[in-house]
Amino acid sequence: MTQTAPQNLLPGGRQLRLMIGGLLAAFSFCLLVLLIGLQVNPVWRLFMMLPLWGAALSFFQARARTCVFLAARGLRETAAGTAAVGDAQEILLLERQAHRLHLQALAVAAGGTVLAMLVPV
Repeated sequence: MTQTAPQNLLPGGRQLRLMIGGLLAAFSFCLLVLLIGLQVNPVWRLFMMLPLWGAALSFFQARARTCVFLAARGLRETAAGTAAVGDAQEILLLERQAHRLHLQALAVAAGGTVLAMLVPV
């Protein structure tokens, strides 16, 4: 018997995270173009890590239907707002999934930042 992954996002929350992820990805690209265009020392491209992490985390949350910030507080989205997750096992699964999402986003952001630093000036 397979167990479905816990979810704490409604479709509206997924759409919001997809939009935020797209905006942060576009911002990261524009920042890279600006830094290259201004011929700034590639070390300054390290600042791309934060928006890249935010973009990756937003996309991963949308895909997994899990908000890491709600999971950390043991909450889920409902039609009326947010509500506590009643089952302790589900809270634990949500927290584990949130941890995985954070690590995945960090890996993507680190990789993207390294690639951005390798682009010649």
